[in-house]
This record gives sequence, structure tokens and C-alpha cells, in this order.
Amino acid sequence: MSQKMVMTLIALVALSFGCGKSSTYETKDGKVKVEEKSGQATYEVTTKEGKLKMATGDKGVALPDDFPKDVPIYKGAVVKMAASQGKQLIVHLHVAASFTDAGKFYQDQLKSQGWEIGTTMNMGDTSMVTANKAGRQCSVVAAKQDDGAVIQISVSTGS
Repeated sequence: MSQKMVMTLIALVALSFGCGKSSTYETKDGKVKVEEKSGQATYEVTTKEGKLKMATGDKGVALPDDFPKDVPIYKGAVVKMAASQGKQLIVHLHVAASFTDAGKFYQDQLKSQGWEIGTTMNMGDTSMVTANKAGRQCSVVAAKQDDGAVIQISVSTGS
């Protein structure tokens, strides 16, 4: 995802969150469609670089339909954000566990699903693991949050 596309989306999210309606914005770089309903917001950004889809919600949103079955989801996790662009998926989860437990879970579970673990790191209040499998990459970052941990999973769905 290009930095320009991300910055456009962030600006529009900040402007539109809480508006409780559907809106379409035209920018010099493309179009953004925003819908908010029942505490969830969905965004679709279309530019010449491609299309980005994102859903957010404090009470949770669905995983993308094409989220890989061999990438585990921590038990009891609430999906707070799910985004896809091309063959790249990113999800943010909230768990009622420590970031160290979440990091260890992903290291162990990815390995058990046939992923080759590349890098693992623990830095302050953050844990990270990267893995590869059949030409795909997955990275997981778990960070301390007041009431548990936030986990970001980024995975490519193919080459």
C-alpha cells in the first residue's frame, strides 16, 4: 500500500468517523466511500494504484473472506480493524492476554501450521514474529495495551 493511499485514508477516517451516514469523497488521487452503521465503519479507497477496503469497529468486525486459514486467530480475540489491498491483508486484534503470551502463541501456532519462522523479537512492550510459507509472508506484532494486547497481523495471500 502506498504511503499516499494510507495518508488519504487516515485523513478521511478522521474526518468521517462518527458521521453516521454514507458518504463518497472525490480527491485528486481518487475516490473514498465511507459508510457507518451500528458502530462500525467501512471504507473503500479507489485510486489509480488500486483499491483498499477497510472495516473498523470497537465491538468487532469480520475477518476478510479470503483471510488465510493457516494464519491462526488468538482465542477470544476481537477483530477491531480488517483491511485488504490486492493480495495484502492486515488485521488488528484486541486480546485479553499479555503481549508476550500473544507473541509466543503466534510463533508456536504459525510453526505448527507449516510456516517457517524468520525473525522473532521482543522490544520493551512489543513482540514480533515474521514467517514465510509457499511464497507468502506473514508478520505479527503484539503490543501491550492497558487491558491486554493489540495484535497486528499482516499477511500476503500469494505472489
